[in-house]
Amino acid sequence: MLPPLGHPLYFGFAILTGLTLVGFYAATGKRLWVLIAGACWLLATAGLAATGFFTVTDTVPPRVALVVLPVLVGGLYVGFSERARSFRAGVDVEILHYLHTVRIAVEVYFLHGLYASGVVAKALTYEGLNYDVIPGLLLPVIGLLVFRWRKLSVGWAVAANVAGILVLAWTVVVAVLSAPTSYQLLSLDQPTVAIFYFPWIWLPALVAPLMFWAHFLVLGRLRDDPAFSWTSPAPATAPKNR
Repeated sequence: MLPPLGHPLYFGFAILTGLTLVGFYAATGKRLWVLIAGACWLLATAGLAATGFFTVTDTVPPRVALVVLPVLVGGLYVGFSERARSFRAGVDVEILHYLHTVRIAVEVYFLHGLYASGVVAKALTYEGLNYDVIPGLLLPVIGLLVFRWRKLSVGWAVAANVAGILVLAWTVVVAVLSAPTSYQLLSLDQPTVAIFYFPWIWLPALVAPLMFWAHFLVLGRLRDDPAFSWTSPAPATAPKNR
């Protein structure tokens, strides 16, 4: 059953979500519209969750996909389209690497705590098939070594971000296969249901997509700027907005 209202998992995850949005806002040039759009999206998805909208799981695709897919498509557009090049020019690639520390808290505390409460599948925890804590530990270190201390070449950041995307995509697949929908293949005895409710709907609606956005923006920025060479250390001005 869901943890009782007032449990640290409730307000803790709400705080983590807010910090994730603020961190993304800071890493993308402190554009106010990012903060406003993110806050509005959180309110909209929380409102839908409060009505039980996402608990209807016999639709194709599942209703939770309606809040995941648009954000992912938007991330691909902002990360790689030519029209979003000016947006990418203002991002801080170093801070975007530090943003992935969020993944450690999600895996170690929140998903494991929800598993212990019986509302998340074991497959979606670090005891099962979820390896997302590894990028959470690795990417901040890559941010330091490549962009702050300039000890490694930019190619390390490219490889780490590609790996981070693959691990996160795998985690999404595990979440889909362990949720009580027509696609469920894993954890039939204890499926993942927490993500249909507030505040954990914010995990697929914002927190996880922003990790994808962070990857896409780093890769797009490194591709855009000729100052970044895969085989050379980052330029001394790389962490700063240009």
